[in-house]
Amino acid sequence: MRQVHFLAIALAAAGAASACAEDAPEELTRRGAPGASGPTSASVDAPAGEAGSGSAATNSASGKAYFASTVFPLLSAKCASCHDVGGVGNPTWVMKTDASKTYELVYANGWVMPAGSRILDKGVHGGGVAPALSDADRSVFLAWVAIETKDGGNLAQVNVLEKFGSCLDPALFAQIGLERLVTTRRTNDNNTNAVTPWNENANNCTGCNNAPCRTCHSLDDATGFVLALGNPNVPALMTFEETKKILPPYLQKYVATGPDGRPIASNGLAKKSDATRRDRAYTHPMFTIPAEVQGRIDAFVNAAITKYAAGTCGK
Repeated sequence: MRQVHFLAIALAAAGAASACAEDAPEELTRRGAPGASGPTSASVDAPAGEAGSGSAATNSASGKAYFASTVFPLLSAKCASCHDVGGVGNPTWVMKTDASKTYELVYANGWVMPAGSRILDKGVHGGGVAPALSDADRSVFLAWVAIETKDGGNLAQVNVLEKFGSCLDPALFAQIGLERLVTTRRTNDNNTNAVTPWNENANNCTGCNNAPCRTCHSLDDATGFVLALGNPNVPALMTFEETKKILPPYLQKYVATGPDGRPIASNGLAKKSDATRRDRAYTHPMFTIPAEVQGRIDAFVNAAITKYAAGTCGK
């Protein structure tokens, strides 16, 4: 049945190619201001045994040593400016002065894998400012993963986000009203950032004017976001169930990890909206999240983090 659903989605999305083809999914993910509105939950207590201190046990002493000597320096150099404490990117997963803590945080985000790791898959982003790993960097990272896998290092580590999906409340998710999010065509009189060019010709950008976001996101692994609500060709709960996943990284649009390895709000949708209101014409279509919708997103995320802190997820 799922293959049928995907075929239906593909056919529905084909008509919107002009809206989606020019979307650079990695380009607009990190432009939101570090003080973006939304819940902050770094102070909550994690369930017993799930908060890291930087000295986590490992079944692969050689893997941890290789990480500290070889992997950590390249991640610190390339990623810490945004993903260290106080950086503008979510999640916080690099501690520039602490290889052991970084080791733990990479595990907390579920990225220690030979394929599908967000660290490996993330291309150039931040408007071209943030680099992708080079081929040499990828080889170093994969060599480390191979050591960890061989020694069973992952058996001693906590992947915080892996089980976080069980904390999500389907009723609160349904109340958000994501199905009502639509695009807004950029015109010269709604440009507040002096971006050139700004005006989009409606004939050339048919998906940029009042088009539901599900037009491109009914199931789009490349963008790291899923929104099929209102699509009659898929089950009603599909978007909620897919949102629980960290691979593809759908969950990370709502929650990330803080410097202590505990879940915090990522405000990913708000940051994406802000990015679309700052970029040029014919990039990702512009959209705005109404204040009441953002409030319901915050309530959804905060409730899940509270359940995680109380150890009641999945109960």
